[in-house]
Amino acid sequence: FAGGPQESLLKLGRRPGFKGHMSINPVTGKKELYFSPAKRRLRYLVTFLVTLILLSFASTFMVISMNAQGYISSNDFPKDREHPLLYPFIARLAEPGGIFDAESPVKSIIPIIIRAAVV
Repeated sequence: FAGGPQESLLKLGRRPGFKGHMSINPVTGKKELYFSPAKRRLRYLVTFLVTLILLSFASTFMVISMNAQGYISSNDFPKDREHPLLYPFIARLAEPGGIFDAESPVKSIIPIIIRAAVV
């Protein structure tokens, strides 16, 4: 940084976005902003859980999209109808004659457009 309000706040040892409550520092005896490590860990945990949920949603959507595009089909898992990546109803839509027919140059683009719109 070269000047400005950011530099003066950094000289004081504060980040402008820092939130906390005023507490007396046991070493210096001065009042300063304090944020509990327990609260910080709780925020990290909440952030981790929200990120995990959103990544799970995105991953599931991508697998469903691959089923709709014909990349994953029942032919890939002939003996395993309960495979976690196979969604038979959606995979059937990508078979010849389905609404997302993987062999059709026009119908095969529909799942791509849906994925692009959602993601």
